[in-house]
Amino acid sequence: MTMENTWAICPVCGKSNSCQIDQVNLGGTCWCFGILVDQEKLELILGNKAKDQCLCRDCLGKLSV
Repeated sequence: MTMENTWAICPVCGKSNSCQIDQVNLGGTCWCFGILVDQEKLELILGNKAKDQCLCRDCLGKLSV
């Protein structure tokens, strides 16, 4: 994995996060925007991992409220 594509990887499980906002076209929308997340659980699961990378559907689903 290169530094150029780490944004496309879920920081929790290492799978593709299927982010629909690419690094060139910032400001678009993504599948994750409609998912409500428990912020405390999110902080707990991320710990000291990158917080500027999107989670995959499976990991984000575990945090939804």
